Amino acid sequence: MTKICTTIEQSERLVGLGLDPGTADMKYFFWKSEIVASKPPSLGYDKDMAEFYKTTDAVYIPAWSLSRLLDQMPLEIEEVTGSDGLDYGLQIDMRDRAPRYYSPGYEVYHPDFPYSFEGEDLTDNIVEAVCWLLQEKII
Repeated sequence: MTKICTTIEQSERLVGLGLDPGTADMKYFFWKSEIVASKPPSLGYDKDMAEFYKTTDAVYIPAWSLSRLLDQMPLEIEEVTGSDGLDYGLQIDMRDRAPRYYSPGYEVYHPDFPYSFEGEDLTDNIVEAVCWLLQEKII
C-alpha cells in the first residue's frame, strides 16, 4: 500500500539534502513527550509556524505528498552528467512504479538501467529519485 506522504525519516533526509521545506504540503506535529508512532501526518506546512515551534517543546517536521514530490522532479532532463560521467534522461514508468534515469541508447544494450528506483512503494521510489536529483545537484 502506498503511503500518503513521506515518513519522518524520509522528510529529514530530503531536508538534509537541501529540499526546501517550504515546498512541503503536509507536516508531522507532536510534542516531544508524545509517542511519535501514534501521530499521523496532517495537511499543511507553514515555515513561520516551523520557526515558532523551534522555541517550544514541539516537533514540526515537513512532509511531502506523492503529488508534491512529483512537482519537485523536472519533466525532462537533457544532457545532465551524473557522477559517473555519463549523461542521463528521466523516465517514469508507472507500470512498475519506477522512476529511472538513463543514458540515451544505454537501454538498447543493457537490460538494467544505471539509476533505477524500484521497490514495492511508489512514494519510496520517488523519494529515492528526488534524493538522487538533490545529490547530483540537478534540483
